[in-house]
Amino acid sequence: RIGWIGLGVMGRTMCGHLVDAGYQCTVFTRTRAKAEPLLSRGVGWADSPHGIAQQSDVVFCYARNERPFVRIPYEYEGVQHHYEPDYLVRMKSGMTLVLEVKGKEDDQDRAKYQAAHRWVTAVNNWGRLGKWEFLVSKDPWSLPKVLQGLGSRGDRAPLRA
Repeated sequence: RIGWIGLGVMGRTMCGHLVDAGYQCTVFTRTRAKAEPLLSRGVGWADSPHGIAQQSDVVFCYARNERPFVRIPYEYEGVQHHYEPDYLVRMKSGMTLVLEVKGKEDDQDRAKYQAAHRWVTAVNNWGRLGKWEFLVSKDPWSLPKVLQGLGSRGDRAPLRA
């Protein structure tokens, strides 16, 4: 049971892929009309984010990153850049997952991912923001199973999708 909050361009597309793969989804967005294309495909509707959380095993929440709240600095070819993750997924366990969904990747992407791993390690060592993980998914259809497995894996197990 997957819950989805926020159906902008990215959220609607990602949720649609999960529906195509046969997953049961329930959605909430501020404007119900944005959900209609998914609702017409059998996706459920919740009246609030709280409703999504109550009836879902995994919840995706996506809001447009107009004012970046997570910017991870990295260097590529001697130039400073900032990486803004595709998604922050707050798991029911309280863990926060920095999630990147990517088809192809190049050297600059790998530099971003190395920086994200270092950033997550630093946040976890600081200890004031709870447990964080970083995941690059090259197969969005596998995400529900990967996310469900996060709660049962050991702290040192590799995280892959």
